[in-house]
Amino acid sequence: MSSSISHKHMKLLLQRSGDRCAFPDCRKLLSVSSNDLDDAVILGEMAHISGEKAGSKTGNNASARYDVKMTDDERNSYKNLIYLCREHHRIIDEQENTYSVDRLLKMKNEHELWVQESLTQAMPQINFDQLEEITKHLLANVPNIPETQYTLIPPEEKIQRNGLTERSREYIKHGMLSSNAVYQFIQTKSIVDSDFAERLKAGFLEKYFFCIRSGYKNDDLFEEIQIFSAGNSRDFKRQAAGIAVLVYLFEACEIFER
Repeated sequence: MSSSISHKHMKLLLQRSGDRCAFPDCRKLLSVSSNDLDDAVILGEMAHISGEKAGSKTGNNASARYDVKMTDDERNSYKNLIYLCREHHRIIDEQENTYSVDRLLKMKNEHELWVQESLTQAMPQINFDQLEEITKHLLANVPNIPETQYTLIPPEEKIQRNGLTERSREYIKHGMLSSNAVYQFIQTKSIVDSDFAERLKAGFLEKYFFCIRSGYKNDDLFEEIQIFSAGNSRDFKRQAAGIAVLVYLFEACEIFER
């Protein structure tokens, strides 16, 4: 794994790969969760589609599928990376004629579509327990947000204003189908905690403003908050619950107003 790959591109690759190997029929989960005794263990490897290193005059061979026309930034960008288990990383690099650039790009695209479909299929299955788990994480460190005046705008206008593409729109569409479940959950929690909804909103607003200050925009902004809402979980049902809460607040409050 190259230290030249930015943290932003690493997070994007792991998120869109679902923390699973992109090799067809593998889809092995590539992390082990932390516990009371030890930190989490990352098992996956970020493989370069067009190789990272050029050959040298001393006889060292170039990395598999090395493209002399690419810049270092392009080589280490999300677009040129695929997330694999160690075994399949070795296979694609040692059989570079079999695993061409076009074949790997197709493999990556099909895998990410599968992840997206798996998330949207999990959306109708979310329940009270999953929403409880997600919101507990979101409420762990809620800051004091200064009161700001906003005019609530319709979701479609927010989509247009933020330049969200079909990828984000698809999540929003499916998330809206679970809006009633999230609403009922929030109403139930608010019976014993009258500030529950406001504290939940404040947590999202803090993350939203932090992302704006950090330069996130468009789908990258939506996806960064999506990762936050799921508590970095790789479980599809927990991620779906996180998306449902995000989309509920996308409709109901001032995140993505700008």
